[in-house]
Amino acid sequence: MKKTNRAMLTAAAVLSAGVLALSGLSVTAGAEENAAAAAEAPAAEAPAAENTADAAAETPAAEAAESTATDAAKTEKKKKKKKKKKTEEAAASAASAAEGAPAGTRAAYATREEFVQAQLARSRTDSAFWAPCPPRDIELLTINEYSRPGTAIDTVNTLVIHYVGNAGSTAMDNRNYFESLKDTRDRSASSHFVIGLDGEIVQCIPLSEVAYASRHRNSDTISIECCHPDEDGKFNEYTYWSLVELSAFLCRSFDIDPQTILRHYDVTEKLCPLYYVEHPDEWQIYKDTVEARIKELDEADAAAQQAAEAEAQQAAEAQQAAEAEAQQAAEAQQAAEAEAQQTEAQQAAATQVHEE
Repeated sequence: MKKTNRAMLTAAAVLSAGVLALSGLSVTAGAEENAAAAAEAPAAEAPAAENTADAAAETPAAEAAESTATDAAKTEKKKKKKKKKKTEEAAASAASAAEGAPAGTRAAYATREEFVQAQLARSRTDSAFWAPCPPRDIELLTINEYSRPGTAIDTVNTLVIHYVGNAGSTAMDNRNYFESLKDTRDRSASSHFVIGLDGEIVQCIPLSEVAYASRHRNSDTISIECCHPDEDGKFNEYTYWSLVELSAFLCRSFDIDPQTILRHYDVTEKLCPLYYVEHPDEWQIYKDTVEARIKELDEADAAAQQAAEAEAQQAAEAQQAAEAEAQQAAEAQQAAEAEAQQTEAQQAAATQVHEE
């Protein structure tokens, strides 16, 4: 495992250099398009004036006002109809895209939630789900009320990153501590994964179950605990790059924006993971690195898909050529047989004439 993760570290060096250029960028939320919303809002109706005389309704001013109100109503009706049509077209387009999309991809589902639930189900039964995951040791905790309640997770909206807070401890040390809580009953605590000092990944809780790690976010997040060699809480290179790879896998598996990944601190204000709370610039670099790794993996998958499609096309063309050649051979055989029959008939006719 250590050799595998050292090789991962070497391969990741190029990615790290590219990400550093991104680290100075801050992430800002997009502003709402108020102008567009205002344009779609129904026109406000003026207070109706009380009719004091029948003749007042007959005046040109009243007729003009009535005409303006009618035009406004027609315009508003057209806007609503146009908006409804766009919504229906978007839904139809999404359904069409989902129908032709490969199974197990986000595009195959009409909504993200449907995709997440399908992925959670796959994580329990489909080994193909785990194929892109970095190597991991599966050491699931015994079901118990203090560290693995066996409660189904509601959904997966993001990841929460922690540090173990016990400098120098290993991934299995921390996994075994979680297991011991069923007996000691000291507290409730656990995590889906623990990443060790050599980059080894230990899975403690199935993705489809809740871990006791992030209080009110336990029901919609996956938690990752990280070991650290020193009290400052900084992850070493092996732990860091395994975290990047595992984070990228989980983000891709559940359609998670890596910029939304949380520190434990962001949920409870606990100083965890300590180094990345005290160095928010390093935390941003980590998220940018995960984002860059996802892009790299997506591009590799797209290239592999294109290569597979090109190979399939070549195979289809070769098959067509072989079928055409076989057809030509069959036609040549038929022609030869017809010629032989014609020659035989001519010889029989000549023999008959000779005998006569």
